[in-house]
Amino acid sequence: MLSIIVLAGGKAERFQRKMEPWVDKLLYRVEGESIIRRVLKAALAVSDDVIISTDSEQRGVTYANEVRDIGEVKISVDITELGCDGPLLGITSSINHVKGDYICVIAGDLPFITSHVIENLMNYADRADVVTPYWGDGSVESLIFIANKSKLELYSKFLCIHGFWRSSGIQRISLKTLYVPANRLTDDVRVFLDVNYRDDLNRETIVPKIAEKELLITFNSDLDMGYDEAFSIGHFFLAAIKLFRERSLDLKLRSIKAFEQEARFYMKHGLKVFASQALFDASKVLNMLGFSSLARSYYRKAFEISKT
Repeated sequence: MLSIIVLAGGKAERFQRKMEPWVDKLLYRVEGESIIRRVLKAALAVSDDVIISTDSEQRGVTYANEVRDIGEVKISVDITELGCDGPLLGITSSINHVKGDYICVIAGDLPFITSHVIENLMNYADRADVVTPYWGDGSVESLIFIANKSKLELYSKFLCIHGFWRSSGIQRISLKTLYVPANRLTDDVRVFLDVNYRDDLNRETIVPKIAEKELLITFNSDLDMGYDEAFSIGHFFLAAIKLFRERSLDLKLRSIKAFEQEARFYMKHGLKVFASQALFDASKVLNMLGFSSLARSYYRKAFEISKT
């Protein structure tokens, strides 16, 4: 059985315009329907176990009412005590509401998502812990993916406990991730348009480079192993997270080397978005430790990769 978590707890600050009243992005109308209705309608066409993940009960009820003529959805409110933030908090908070063995996670601001894409992605679900669309230019659609429920629960809770914040941490921590060419799921690239700014809806759609083959990344490890063992088997993200949690400054600084190795690993596999994120994470750690000048250097490297 497939369950679907729709992430709808963001603040939508980038969607706002100066000197104008605040607008709820997910209630903004696209082709005659609110964005959240369009997303929930696609989800309900595939699953009868759909969960809206949001930061308040009131918002959840408002969004659920958008599809009351189509079907019922459950509401999950963020559990702030979990220690993480953003989409990762929404995912972790929602898992206890899930009935299915597999979970599809969808960002609530994908107005052109279709049930067809979800169904096509589901065809790959039993081949890995996490299945994610990707493009030939190295970009990854990290906010529409399917995962084994027990594995997603394990990964999301681990990341929250260790204070990680990026939703793409799910793909990076996963011991078995299948990257599926996005063009195998749909011919319409608009499906993956996530609306951050209002003008995103009016911009010309740019078709990314097509990925030619599936990419399966596995690590022969488990999340309980120590940082040295994780480093030795090549799970550099796991090593970096564990090193940063250590008290010793020397060990915390070793996490920078782990993030560097992770960046090289993903560049080798053509997933430049994760290479860039690894260096951004290194920059953030250095800032937290007071090495602001060195942090800026890593930030520039990450930015250069993200723009190539």
